[in-house]
Amino acid sequence: TENSFARLGYGLAVSKGIHNNLLLKLSGERSYRMPDALESLGDGMFVLPNPNLNPEESWNINIGLNSKASLESLRMTSQTNLFYRNASDFIRYLPQGPFGSFENLSKVLVKGIETSVNLDVTPRFSSIINFTYQDIRDNTPKDEGLENVNYKSRVPNIPSLFGNLTMFYSLGKISREPN
Repeated sequence: TENSFARLGYGLAVSKGIHNNLLLKLSGERSYRMPDALESLGDGMFVLPNPNLNPEESWNINIGLNSKASLESLRMTSQTNLFYRNASDFIRYLPQGPFGSFENLSKVLVKGIETSVNLDVTPRFSSIINFTYQDIRDNTPKDEGLENVNYKSRVPNIPSLFGNLTMFYSLGKISREPN
């Protein structure tokens, strides 16, 4: 098989300090994502190849707010971002029993929010917690000329809510300044 692709993606990002401890960010982009090796070629066992996958194309908008605060030895930084993604040829995994393959969905709309909070509790102990919520919907009204029964439904097998917590304890002092 032969696959070639020549498109120009672009983006613009701006930020504005609102206050000493607040930063507002706005970005937009036209992006393309080529299928990776696993998506196109499979893994030789459970993921079947699909060399006919098209690259994803999307328009993305992000709005974010960064903040920082401190009280004695406690330092906190946080980031919250809202995101909107209008994608064509969205690449997703389609399970088929013990096997599966990747396929393109014509149109997908993604909206979500992600937030992260970093806490330096003492010079030796810090933690990071973050969460992401994403609402990924099949936005294709017709599929091969017929009404799409999944129109406006969530795209299955992609998590909508996830997060993690990381905690650090250092035997030496944590460096708060960049090297």
